[in-house]
Parts: sequence; C-alpha cells; structure tokens
Amino acid sequence: MTWTTALVICLIVPFAGFFAYAAFHEYRRHRREGPVEDWREKFEFDEEAPGYEDPEEQAGAEEETDRGYTPPDATDPAQDRKG
Repeated sequence: MTWTTALVICLIVPFAGFFAYAAFHEYRRHRREGPVEDWREKFEFDEEAPGYEDPEEQAGAEEETDRGYTPPDATDPAQDRKG
C-alpha cells in the first residue's frame, strides 16, 4: 500500500464512520418515536407586530424561466465581434 492510499483511507474512514453512526441513531429514533413533526407549521405569526411584512407571492413558471440562462442567438452581431 502506498502512502497516498493510506492517506485517502485515513481521510475517508472517519467521515464514513460518522455517517454510519448518525444514520444508525436516526434509524433507532425513527423506529422509537416515528417521523419528525414539523413544528414550524403550527407557529402563528403576529401580523400586528411592527416588523411584520407580508410574504412575497410565489413567482409563476413563466417568470422563473425568464431569470434562467438564455443562450446567445447565433445571428446576434454582438457575438461576432472579437475583442
């Protein structure tokens, strides 16, 4: 075994061990207590509070695509310039 292989093993094994440990304990907790409840759903906002702002509306699908990357048009003269 070369020193690079030993180094890689020494770096990966602790992370794999931590992941296995956490997965095992989460599995035990899930079997014992069931799925996790999201308590944030039960939280009520005080709309009378001075710092409260209404949440923004969800953007539609059309607006979402407009914010994405648009490839340049092949006939765009600005793309023909070099410099």
